[in-house]
Amino acid sequence: MVVETVETKKEWSSTPWMLGIFVLVVLIAILTIVAMSVYNKPAQNNSTYSSSRTSTIQSASSSENTYGLSISKYEYAAANGEWSYEITGYLPTPCHVAKSDVLIMESFPEQAVVSITFTAPPADTMCIQMLKELTITGKFKASEKATLQLGTVKIN
Repeated sequence: MVVETVETKKEWSSTPWMLGIFVLVVLIAILTIVAMSVYNKPAQNNSTYSSSRTSTIQSASSSENTYGLSISKYEYAAANGEWSYEITGYLPTPCHVAKSDVLIMESFPEQAVVSITFTAPPADTMCIQMLKELTITGKFKASEKATLQLGTVKIN
């Protein structure tokens, strides 16, 4: 008596596989968004409110944020009603000077806009052509609910 063994190949349909992967990717994306919104809320205590959110330049006249400027942190001190901020980025050359100005719009909550002005060195100054790291700090008075954004960048 001879017994024959017949092997059958099972073909997997690619549609359920792809659908499963798609659902998995969508779930991961949703969980990431939820986690970011939960963990990105600033902590608050009695005396200081701080945020590590990053705001980038929103003005079209800023040359597409060429110098990587962003608000790296800002804090509110309830004791004196004062905000402090730190902006990081790059100077076009080590010889340029950066200056920040804060414009506070009268609304509630107040909207503070920080404008950065780069001043070039005199024409007869020799300067190496390279970016230099930049940190600008400043303070302004506004209410606890004030918002801060980076405004226009000017090069003189």
